[in-house]
Amino acid sequence: MYYAVTHLTLYKYSHAITDSVMEVRMHPRSDGHQRCLRFNLEVAPKSKVFSYRDYLGNTINTFNVPGAHERLAVKAE
Repeated sequence: MYYAVTHLTLYKYSHAITDSVMEVRMHPRSDGHQRCLRFNLEVAPKSKVFSYRDYLGNTINTFNVPGAHERLAVKAE
């Protein structure tokens, strides 16, 4: 059985903020019972996404949006 899941988080600020520093924990695990075939993370405004594994083996994605912005969208597929 295959599943396709999309999650969108949208932040709208009443005034422009100067910096966003985020950690995203949305990457499904691959283990003995399931396998993640594909994962994509989109951030707007554009930002370089870095990833690492925590001590439990979960994938953590981090990014920073410097500069003024009134909206932030994070889409995980």
